Amino acid sequence: NGGLAHADVTIDNVVYLTGDLTGFQSASGLHINPITAVQSPSGTAAVRYYDSHWKYSMDPASASYVDPAAPWTNPTTVGTNSSASTQSENPANYVGWVNGTFNILNADKGDIAKLYTDASKVEKKTSSEGFTWQAYLWDDTLVATVGWRKDKQKQRSGSASVDNTGLASMAYGLDPLDPETGVSTGESTSWGLVLHTPKRFRDSLPFGTNISLSYSNGKNTRVENRYDFSGNVLPNAVGKTSDYSVIVSTLNDKLTFKATFYKTNVKDANLSSTTTEVSTLGSNTYYLKNLEAWGTASALMNIAGMDGQMPGWEWFWSWAEVDHGFSGQYTDPTSSAFLNDPSTIKEKAADASWLAQMMPQSWYDAYGFPVNVAKAQAGDYAHAISNGAWNPFSGVGGVQPTGGGRINGSWPTGTVDNESKGVEFEITGQPTKNWNVSINASKTKASQTALGASLVDFIESQYAKYQSPAGDLRLWWGGGDTFRKTYNTNIWSAYQFQLQTNGKMVPEMSPWRFNLVTNYNFDQGLFKGLNIGLGYRWQDGVILGYALNAAQDNLDVEKPYWGKSQDALDLWAGYERKVTAKIKWRVQLNLRNVGDSAHLQPISVQPDGSPAGFRIEEGMTWQLTNTFSF
Repeated sequence: NGGLAHADVTIDNVVYLTGDLTGFQSASGLHINPITAVQSPSGTAAVRYYDSHWKYSMDPASASYVDPAAPWTNPTTVGTNSSASTQSENPANYVGWVNGTFNILNADKGDIAKLYTDASKVEKKTSSEGFTWQAYLWDDTLVATVGWRKDKQKQRSGSASVDNTGLASMAYGLDPLDPETGVSTGESTSWGLVLHTPKRFRDSLPFGTNISLSYSNGKNTRVENRYDFSGNVLPNAVGKTSDYSVIVSTLNDKLTFKATFYKTNVKDANLSSTTTEVSTLGSNTYYLKNLEAWGTASALMNIAGMDGQMPGWEWFWSWAEVDHGFSGQYTDPTSSAFLNDPSTIKEKAADASWLAQMMPQSWYDAYGFPVNVAKAQAGDYAHAISNGAWNPFSGVGGVQPTGGGRINGSWPTGTVDNESKGVEFEITGQPTKNWNVSINASKTKASQTALGASLVDFIESQYAKYQSPAGDLRLWWGGGDTFRKTYNTNIWSAYQFQLQTNGKMVPEMSPWRFNLVTNYNFDQGLFKGLNIGLGYRWQDGVILGYALNAAQDNLDVEKPYWGKSQDALDLWAGYERKVTAKIKWRVQLNLRNVGDSAHLQPISVQPDGSPAGFRIEEGMTWQLTNTFSF
C-alpha cells in the first residue's frame, strides 16, 4: 500500500555462524569464522500483509453495501468496556490479511533506478576580486597595509519529482537562477599599521633592543546563500576584528616577547553548521518546519473523517471516540452524541484555528511542501495536498517536502551574534646558538551575545499560534500529544536555553592554553648532527554540559559541568649527516603523548553529570622518518 517511502518491506538476511551454542559458557575457543558469502537477494518473495481497504460497496443502492456507521457488537470486549460499536470497527469488513508475491528490488542487481526516494543537487559559483596595498614609510619605521575583497556567490538547485508510490525520478535538472534569492554579494576590508622604533633611537637602546607596536582592523563578510525558517534570505555574516600588539626584541634578537590583545564581533553567524537539518536547535530542529505541514494534514484528515470519508480511521479523527475509551458511540460523525461531545467541539475549534493561521503559500513553496493554502483553508482535503495525489488515507507522514526540506538546496538556519576577546603572550628565545625555546599562553572568552532576529521572530510567532486553539490539534492519532506539547518539548525548551546562554562562555572552549617547544642541536663533538627536543601542551577544562534547573524541565546555564584540564608531552630526537658530497641523510624519531595510553575522553555529559559522549584518545604514538635530500 505505501510504496517506497511508507509501508515498504525490506529483506533481512539471517546468517548462522555456528551450530547450537546452548552447551557453552562463553565464546572463548569457538573460533567463529566471519561471513564470507555475498548477501545479495533477488527474484521474488512471498509476503503476508494487511490490506486495510474496505471490502464492501460504499453505494447504498448496491446489494453488497455495508454502512460503516451501522451498529455492530464487538464480541471481543471484556470487563466493563462497552461492546457497542459500528461496522467501521468490524475487521471482517476489510480485505484483511492476504498473501502476495512481490519482486525483490536490489540496487546491486540493476534495480537502483527503482529505489530512489529522494534526490537533490545544488550548484554554487563564487567569483572574487580584490587588491592589497603595502607601504614602507620613513625608512621602514612605519609599515602600512590595506586590503579589499569583493565576493559574489550564485546558487541554484534542483529536486527530483516523487510519484505517489514514493519513487523519485532521477531525470531532473537545476532550476533557473533566481536573482532575488540565489545571489549573495559582500565586501571585506582590512587595514593595519606596524610602528618600529626609529633607527636613530634604536641604536641607542641597550642590548640591541627594538620595540614595535602594531594595530589591525578588519571587516570580513562571509558570502553565502542562506535562508531562515521563514523561507527568506538571510544577510551575510559579518565579522569585525581589532587587535593590537606590543613586541619587544632584545639581546640582538635572541629574546622576543609579544603580547596581543584582540576582540572579534560576528553578527548573523550560523548558530551551527548549515550542512545538516538538525544543527540550529539540536536533533529536533526539523519540527520547526514539519509541524506546519503535519498540522495541516491532521486538520484535513479530521475534516475528512467528519465528512464520513474515513471509515475505520475513527482512532484518528474522532477525538470523542478516543477520549471515551473507544466505546463505539462516537464513530458516526452525523450523530448528536458525536456532534455535541466537548471533545468534538474542541477538535473542530482546533482544526479551524490551525487552517486560519497557516503559513503563506510562499513558505510552503520555498520548502517544497506540496500544499495549496487556499484549498486547505477551504477544507478541500481531496485536492489541497499534492494536487490530489495525497488523500487523507495517506496519513500525516505522507506530506513530505521535495529536496528533504532544503530551500534552494540549503538547509534553513538560525543566526547568532558572537563575541570573542582575549590576550596571547609569546616568548621566543635562543639561550645559546644551538638551543631554541618557544613559549606561548593565551586566555580566551567567547560568548553568544544575541540570537538572530529572524529566528526569534519565527519561533515567537509559532509559539503564539500554539497557545491558541490550534495548539490543541493532536499529532499522529486522536489520543496523541497535542501540537502545543510537542512544540514545547522539542523546540521551545531548546530555544529558551539558547536565550539563556547569551553572555555565557561557549562550551567546548578552553579559557586558558599553554604550549612549550624547545630543541637543541649539537654541531660539534661526538654528538655532532644530533638534535633533541620536547613539546608540552596544556589546556584548561571545557564545559561538557549543564545540570537541570530547579523545575527539572530544562538545562540550567548557571550550572555547567566542567571537564578536567588536559596535558601532553611530546619528545623527539634526530640525526643528520652527509652521505656524499651531494646527498644528505636525516633520520628522526618522534614520540607523541609520551606516557599516555589509549582511553575514552568525555566530550559531553548528561544532566546528572554522567558521560554522554566520548572521543578516543590514541595514547602514545611514534613515528620514524628517513629523508634523503640532494
